[in-house]
Amino acid sequence: MNPNKALWEKGDFTEIAALMRHSGEAVAKSLGITPPLRVLDLGCGDGTTAVPLARLGADVVGIDIARNLVDAGNRRAAEAGLDRLKFQEGDACDLQGVGDHSFDLTLSVFGAMFAPKPLDVAKEMVRVTKPGGRIVMGNWIPNDPTFVSQVLKISSAFTPPPPPVHEHIPEPAQEPESEGTPDFDVNRLTPEEQELHRRANRVAKVSMQDIKMLRPDQVRLGRENKDICVRLKDDIEKAHREYDRRFKPIMDHPVDYFYRWMVEILAEGDAGALGEYPYAVPARQH
Repeated sequence: MNPNKALWEKGDFTEIAALMRHSGEAVAKSLGITPPLRVLDLGCGDGTTAVPLARLGADVVGIDIARNLVDAGNRRAAEAGLDRLKFQEGDACDLQGVGDHSFDLTLSVFGAMFAPKPLDVAKEMVRVTKPGGRIVMGNWIPNDPTFVSQVLKISSAFTPPPPPVHEHIPEPAQEPESEGTPDFDVNRLTPEEQELHRRANRVAKVSMQDIKMLRPDQVRLGRENKDICVRLKDDIEKAHREYDRRFKPIMDHPVDYFYRWMVEILAEGDAGALGEYPYAVPARQH
């Protein structure tokens, strides 16, 4: 059994959830719900936030990894006569059976924050949310003095650790006209530098996925006219500033994840569709 599932199915979390009803109601009221609206509550428990959202007129799907909490949520919905609310079992890291762009609002209040693969959760939340929709998370603040926060601090000692990351770091990307670079092996770097490369690869990929999701028409036109870098200049510059800020210590290494994922995701493998790439390729600096 999934160790995270086993953890949340132990005992009766509804006893603790009952102490958090006011927070769910407060969040729901703050969201300005205007029907018709499709909402996904991820890591929903027995409906602390999902129930008040449905009462405000939203069509709500609550997904939780624990079968006992899903059953408790469906009982609450039936007792309240909320036919626009349903609960189902699922893993926030892999929302099997949930279609792309299915929800106007995706939220998770004290729920998906406990998932062992936060990057996968973020990708799934983006995937199932409609373009222009909203993603909202409510998370416990470290060292918060509230009762529930202290309970969760204690329980964290029994939470399964995140699985080890065995992520392939791609070969150094080069522009088509580049004559190549000397051998560069990421695995020969210090552990700290290797971790920066893993993060840079992930951040660059997610940045390009975000641009493609938010600007689908502009990305398509950019590919057709081979001017992606000009057509999406503002989005690309914003993403690159953040990329440069976070990964400056490795920016002179002969590998450019930002360029690689621009080619693979925005240009769908056609480097020529980028037009003139506006940033220095590290390989040419060596």
